[in-house]
Amino acid sequence: MNKHELIKQAEITSKFFNELLILGMPSLNNNQIDFDFDMVVEWRNTRSRNRLDQIKIGDIHTKQEIKDIFGGSIFSGMSRSHETNSLLLFSKDHQGNPYNDRYINNVLHYTGTGATGDQKLESANKVLYNSDTNGVNVFLFVGTDDNRYRFKGPVQLAAEPYTTTEPDNQNSDRLVWKFPLKEKYSDSSNINLDQKNKNLIEKDIANLSASELSKTAHQISQQNKGVRHVTHTKLNRYTRSRFISDYVKQLAHGVCQLCEQPAPFITNSGVPFLHAHHIVYLSQGGTDTIENTIALCPNCHARIHELESSADVAKLMQKVSQRVN
Repeated sequence: MNKHELIKQAEITSKFFNELLILGMPSLNNNQIDFDFDMVVEWRNTRSRNRLDQIKIGDIHTKQEIKDIFGGSIFSGMSRSHETNSLLLFSKDHQGNPYNDRYINNVLHYTGTGATGDQKLESANKVLYNSDTNGVNVFLFVGTDDNRYRFKGPVQLAAEPYTTTEPDNQNSDRLVWKFPLKEKYSDSSNINLDQKNKNLIEKDIANLSASELSKTAHQISQQNKGVRHVTHTKLNRYTRSRFISDYVKQLAHGVCQLCEQPAPFITNSGVPFLHAHHIVYLSQGGTDTIENTIALCPNCHARIHELESSADVAKLMQKVSQRVN
């Protein structure tokens, strides 16, 4: 993806994009023109891990202490920290006005930000709405009786966000956004957050056998057929399955499907380093399916996006038609 696509997908500003470039944000071929979103997310997460291991699930801190660890603001209920690629959520008993967070069957229905008037799907609300695709880490803190906050750890959307009517801080009915959230880990765990993040990234796929990965990837691919994009309140969210990505890399047997050369190196996990590429871009109506996804080396991935050669696309389509899925 190019600069503008990355800024939109990661939901960052142009100014912060330039700051990331200065810090060494990776680009395809180091040209600072084309970027791989997953590579950028992993780079940002790696930079933030030395900060995140300063806190454990169950720890209680003041907002100032939390800011010292994560960055962000101490004044808002939803605080965006670009320093650690995080969105911090603070929940407390507000007695229904203007924020009425409540648990239903162990799922926290978290109220969006905005104390007066209708809440809009913008700023922090938009980041949380897109948190399953934008690569932002979402962390929950729940208020205690002494005006401090207990760290509940990383959370994720448990269901589709929705709107409802509740009173604002002037007791006038207004539209609010509700985000159903589930905790990824319990307070009883004593594994530090750094290790939890690593486990979260790998556990769903690393534990699968080759046949299980194939079965899961095919199931997801079948579900995604015909799904060009999912639209909610005029926002497009493009879903990329790690199962499909890892499966097509497995099908490549460590060889780039365009230049037909071995992957440039073997990762610390012992697998060839290749990128998963959608032949027809998701932003142009492509589907996140096995038939539309192929493995490329970083150089060829950059070539595809730079040249957009019809001959290259034809070759990739032929490769897909010839491989045994």
